Amino acid sequence: MIGVVFLLPFLPFFEQLVSYAGIEPARQIANAHTLFNLIMAFFFLPFLGLFTKLLIRLVPDSPEEKKFGPKYLDDHVLKTPSLALGQATRETLRESDIVREMLIDSIKVLQREDQGLITAIRDKDNLVDVLDRHIRLYLTRLSSSSLTEVQSRRAVALLEASRDLESIGDIVDRNIMPLAIKRITKGLMFSEEGINEIIGYHKKLVENFDLAISAFTSNDSDLGRRVLRNNEELDVLERELTQAHLERLRKGLRESIETSHIHLDIIGNFARIHSLSTHMIYPSSKIPGAEAGRRLSSLRGRIKDRRWRRIS
Repeated sequence: MIGVVFLLPFLPFFEQLVSYAGIEPARQIANAHTLFNLIMAFFFLPFLGLFTKLLIRLVPDSPEEKKFGPKYLDDHVLKTPSLALGQATRETLRESDIVREMLIDSIKVLQREDQGLITAIRDKDNLVDVLDRHIRLYLTRLSSSSLTEVQSRRAVALLEASRDLESIGDIVDRNIMPLAIKRITKGLMFSEEGINEIIGYHKKLVENFDLAISAFTSNDSDLGRRVLRNNEELDVLERELTQAHLERLRKGLRESIETSHIHLDIIGNFARIHSLSTHMIYPSSKIPGAEAGRRLSSLRGRIKDRRWRRIS
């Protein structure tokens, strides 16, 4: 409307300009529309900021009214355990999606300065805590019903999976984010070889996390065995990366010396995350020796906790 008002005094000149673009009326009309839009865009670009403020004032954002919370935990189906377990599974998968986003974003803040992303990751951890609390409460209430042995095992598996996911979120929030902040605050940069190793380890970590979630959801023994094989490979890779970093320290590489504490802590925390990811498949797994594996996984996690705290 503003453009039309401005153009009206110059309409004869505009008509003459359009006539140069073609003889046929249809072509002139089409060119007139295109030319008018181009002229308006050119003259309005300097005032785009003011126009944006005007639109925001005319159509303000509506406040967020819905509080974050569980979507699938329905109290009305608690008397039907099979249905309630299905709902709890869906909510646990929703929790896993948020944790996965945190994992994906965790590598980004180690590569660039992004305080906003760090804040977003920490906000997501709060959401994970909310879901974990509601899932545990829901399953506790369900356990008071008459459950079959299979249903009881599934309820326990969901409890442990939710706890493992919450623990992974805490590691990202409370352990990895402070390391990212320290790197940014001190202006430190990883060596090219070092950051490539961290990125490669992180990629395998996310792949095994996805596989573990799929194995847990489908209760698939073949997928579970793949998770276990990947877990062993990641254990070996963790030791190799630690050794490679120590070799760079011996060579006196400046970037490696400056970031040594951060580098080793990141590897250690990633190792704890992949142990927790593997642990999720044990409670409901049909893999032979699953119970022994679950205990071994828990023991490894505790040992890694102590070892990395001692290094810190």
